[in-house]
Amino acid sequence: RFILGLGTQIQPHVEKRFSMPWNHPVRRMREFVAALHAIWFAWREGTKLRFEGEFYTHKIMTPIFTPEPQPYAAPKIFLAAVGEAMTEMCGEVADGHLGHPMISQRYLTEVTIPVLQRGLQRSGRERRDFEVSAEVMVATGSNDDELASATAAVRKQIAFYASTPAYRTVLDLHGWGDLHIE
Repeated sequence: RFILGLGTQIQPHVEKRFSMPWNHPVRRMREFVAALHAIWFAWREGTKLRFEGEFYTHKIMTPIFTPEPQPYAAPKIFLAAVGEAMTEMCGEVADGHLGHPMISQRYLTEVTIPVLQRGLQRSGRERRDFEVSAEVMVATGSNDDELASATAAVRKQIAFYASTPAYRTVLDLHGWGDLHIE
């Protein structure tokens, strides 16, 4: 019943917030998912772990941390993706897509779903084998003042996301790309 949700974060946060190098987020995430599958396979089958990739290498599985073989399937992996390259890779290697609250219904139907479909086709899977989730921003309140406060908070969050270069494609689709600078 566990679903593992993963995302890459944007370059400024990776470098300035987490003090990590930024490079090849799509290739890294693809390989990270493959590494997880290799780890889970070793656990399930009781085999020696041996994963060697461009970014990650896993060769040691300490026995005390290795669970007993399980009859259960590996957890599902959902990937957060907005850009086309990450979204296509998500359709290819993940079990589901975590929709960002900045995307609109139009972006979801005109961009995200077709790009996910390309990835699914490359993996030989059908759309029915893949889940799409959406995170939405909602403003509610028990009275007019609470609703006004919640609406202002949602607007602030939208403005924050809209100022992020990674989400400009959503604004561009609607003809609002010039607002990104503001």
